[in-house]
Amino acid sequence: MENSLLRSLMDREFYKEHRGARCPDRLFSKDARKIKQAIDQAMDRYERTVTPDEIEALFISSNPSMSTAQKQAYLALFKSIKNEQPLGSDVAQEVLSKLFQQVVGEDIANLGFDYVNGQQTSLEPLRMLLEQYNDDFTPDLNVEWDDMDIDTLLAKNDLEARWNFNIPALTRQIEGINAGH
Repeated sequence: MENSLLRSLMDREFYKEHRGARCPDRLFSKDARKIKQAIDQAMDRYERTVTPDEIEALFISSNPSMSTAQKQAYLALFKSIKNEQPLGSDVAQEVLSKLFQQVVGEDIANLGFDYVNGQQTSLEPLRMLLEQYNDDFTPDLNVEWDDMDIDTLLAKNDLEARWNFNIPALTRQIEGINAGH
């Protein structure tokens, strides 16, 4: 899955929608994280969709001090990335969203442990964390509430019951219901 996500991030349109805080490097394992950083650099530099071969060439040329063993490990990783098909943008978006929520949840849990253990004495770090990711979790809805005034509720309740029950025991308990119920 990680290789498919990296492959999906090589598409310029998908990358633009998920760059930065929406796709932090921490979502990936150590080696994949370095490849993701190479993708970030390529997207900033070339501003187009890149191929796995291009990322491989940029990565190898940018890391000339790698040992032969490291180079072979990365070449094997690039080979598996080339064999992967990119995820559909809707599936990749959902996977990234879930992984992102897990990363932020882990940050919040770590803060919670710090609070429980007495290492944190202020809620400021939690507030800052929530504000940092506010747009990614909090829905941007403008809810319009019904009039909940007691007179309005009583007026709605006094509407004549439109549907009656033909079961005598139920009719004794409930006279009927209307659209407001």
